Parts: sequence; C-alpha cells; structure tokens
Amino acid sequence: MYREEKIVIKDQTFTDIAVNELADVKARLMVYHYYHQDKEAEKLPMFQKLETCYEQMNEYDRMRVDTRAARLFATYMVDPDPFLPYKVLKRKYFKIWLICTLITIILLSLIIQPPFPPQFLPNDTSPVYGYDIEQMVHETILELQPLLYDIDHNGRLTCLDRAVEFKHLWDRKYPGIPCLMIQNWENPFGFNHYFVKINGIYYDPWSETYPKGMHDMWSVWGKSGQYDPRYNRENYYWYDKVSRYRRW
Repeated sequence: MYREEKIVIKDQTFTDIAVNELADVKARLMVYHYYHQDKEAEKLPMFQKLETCYEQMNEYDRMRVDTRAARLFATYMVDPDPFLPYKVLKRKYFKIWLICTLITIILLSLIIQPPFPPQFLPNDTSPVYGYDIEQMVHETILELQPLLYDIDHNGRLTCLDRAVEFKHLWDRKYPGIPCLMIQNWENPFGFNHYFVKINGIYYDPWSETYPKGMHDMWSVWGKSGQYDPRYNRENYYWYDKVSRYRRW
C-alpha cells in the first residue's frame, strides 16, 4: 500500500497574515478618522474587533502592525475617495462641479459674444458690438436717394438735406443705435459740412458712390486737408425743425 503526502509551502506564517490584515483595517480606520475629525471611528464594530485582536499580540507584532498601517495610510490618502463618508464626498464633488461650471461659463462668454441688444444701450457713447455698422451705413445711404428734398429751401440738395434724412431713416431702421447730427464749421478752411456720428465714427451720407468701408469722414475728406474733427459739434436745429412735421 502506498501513502500519499501533500506538502504545502507558505511564504507567510499565520501571524504574518494576521499582521497584514490588521494593518489594512487600521489604515482604513485612520483614513476614516482623519476625515471625520471626531471619535466616530472608535464606535465602529470594525474598530472594536481590531482592538481585541491587537491587544492579544506581542509587542513586536504590534509594532509591525503600526508600521505597515502607517505605510498603507499614506498610500490610501493618495486616493481617499473609497474611504470617505458620503457627506464629505458630496461636498467635495459639488465644489469641483461648481468650479468647472463657472470656468465653462466664463470661457463661453469669452468665445461666444452675443450681439449687444440695441434697446439696452445705456447712452449715446456706448459702443455697439456684434453688428456690421459699416454695412448698415452703406445700405442706408443707398436707400437715401428717393427720400431727399430741399429741407432749408435753398434751391439745391446739400449735405444738410442728406444728413437730416439719413438720421430719420437710420432711426426708423435701427432705433436702438444712436445716430448723432454733426456739423463741422467755424474752422480756418471755411469748411462747413453736415454729417452723422454712429458708434464713435463720423460718416458722410453724401458718399453713395463709395464702396462699403469708405463712408467715414477721413476716407471722404481726409485728402482734402479741409476736414478737422476738432471743430465737430452736434447740431439738431434743422433735424428738430423737420421732425415736428414728419408723420414717420
């Protein structure tokens, strides 16, 4: 008769296994206790069982448990989420979500700038964003010709007639974007001209034959040497006089 024997080789003793398991439990309780900042960990059944087993060990094994638990604690603190209580996790991720949301809103506001609503313009000097003012001026000048008439009865169509009718037409098309009546006069060159100011730029409504982007005063009159913006003044005399009798 043959007898069969099994040989089991272990690289750890039962004491080693117990030390590792207790160290793991102690490290987890240390993480739990760190985030609670109170004695709740000591009330857990796991902590009580740990204390019972820990007290039965000799001094050397206790030291091994403490040393390994300290190393595991440092490892677990790198990613402590699995050990955190729900209320701590909820507070933590709410802060992260709030920060990400604010950053996203700020970035979107910088990338996507919506047109500035004309009706919300606070005053005449506020710049208008999101509109192609040059194109709007160009189209308005092209619509101006059929509306012109001799406003001051001097027998001809002048810059005064064009500026007044341009403003009336502009105000009807774009009521929220201010169009100012400007007169340049009393300058050394005897230059006396009416035009308009929109979004901080002076435009000459006389220039219907000019392409888009060439209606500003510098483009029309800059080479003449007569135009000096230091003499620009707002003048609504004829505009106000005509407006009293207009039906639109």
